[in-house]
Amino acid sequence: MTTTDRISRAGVDKMGYRPALDGLRSVAIGLVLLEHTGLEIFDGGNSGVIVFFVLSGFLITKLMLEEWGKTDTLDIRAFYGRRAVRIMPAPLVMVLVVFAFSWHIMPDEADRRYLWFELALVVLYIYNLRPILFGDGGWFGAERSLDTTTYMAHTWSLAVEEHFYMIWPFALRWLKLPDLNPEKVVKGLLGFLAAVTVFRYIFDRFVDPDIVSISLFTFDGFALGAAMAFMFHHGLWQSLRRWLRLEMLAIGALLLLTVDLLLRDQRYDGIAYSYWYITYCAVASAVLIAYLYDNTTGPVAKLMAWAPVVYIGKLSYSLYLWHVPVQVYISKGRFPEWSTFQIIVVEQVLTFAAVLASYYGIEMPAKRLRKYFVVSDDKKSPGPENMVAGQG
Repeated sequence: MTTTDRISRAGVDKMGYRPALDGLRSVAIGLVLLEHTGLEIFDGGNSGVIVFFVLSGFLITKLMLEEWGKTDTLDIRAFYGRRAVRIMPAPLVMVLVVFAFSWHIMPDEADRRYLWFELALVVLYIYNLRPILFGDGGWFGAERSLDTTTYMAHTWSLAVEEHFYMIWPFALRWLKLPDLNPEKVVKGLLGFLAAVTVFRYIFDRFVDPDIVSISLFTFDGFALGAAMAFMFHHGLWQSLRRWLRLEMLAIGALLLLTVDLLLRDQRYDGIAYSYWYITYCAVASAVLIAYLYDNTTGPVAKLMAWAPVVYIGKLSYSLYLWHVPVQVYISKGRFPEWSTFQIIVVEQVLTFAAVLASYYGIEMPAKRLRKYFVVSDDKKSPGPENMVAGQG
């Protein structure tokens, strides 16, 4: 295929900015926030992280395919430059703030040193390996002076997503996947998804405590998103959508994620989280992404594109970063004299303040640095960068 052919094909389906996909981020972060409230009624909000993973696989791959269609290659250096200025400043500031207050929030020296160790893992983007390499009863099971979770437990997913960024652009470029038959690429990605699901089932009994934290065993969500990107980019989706009632499927996907939020452990006794749970959440996420990408008039699409929902989606990265440290600090263990209502109110106020400061004071200014990592004018990377990261 010539470069001209690629430009023509890429022009058939240029992504541009899709507000509804930002709206989908608000659903994802909402699931996470509800699960992290600690209320027993909410038991399956980790599905929100899977939504982020599938969305990342889709958006990253779609933009890279568009760049390949225009330039016949990928500028890896520019890609990582844009990724760095987009996703690294905010968590780095979070780490520095937690470190600065570590003598206050962790008065016990042993706890404080452990916190510093965790902060180092976050900076190195290997926090997802903590329970595998060092083991301490899981993400929320470490024994400490305060009966609380760790301040950095949620950053495991940031590490997994970073590992995807480290691998996928090189694989796509070196294997020249955009030049291959797109149907075969899609089949290969779906085959990889099936293989990962099987591997999770096999290794679940041998890996303790959280197999999901190992990047490979969570890459099926990214693979499904990437497969969808190839389908949309090359027009394969059109032949499939004739057989699907996307509106009903999208509503069903939302209901599935809602039911999962309330009933997952009760229905599946926890075991499904390791191998089957991730797969069905990924499929539900893919259905929602396909519907929102392909539809702007349906009721679900209009809801997701509603300005307040879109705004929450834009704040989702900062919300994800800051809600756990605030909730860990404002806890019954530290403030036993406070009522539950007081704790919730203070948590929300502090979280909201931290999120706004992070978004407007760190994320937005950092985006201006993207201009230093854009390919020359005749090879500009397509699409708005704020649509790239699943959690960013």
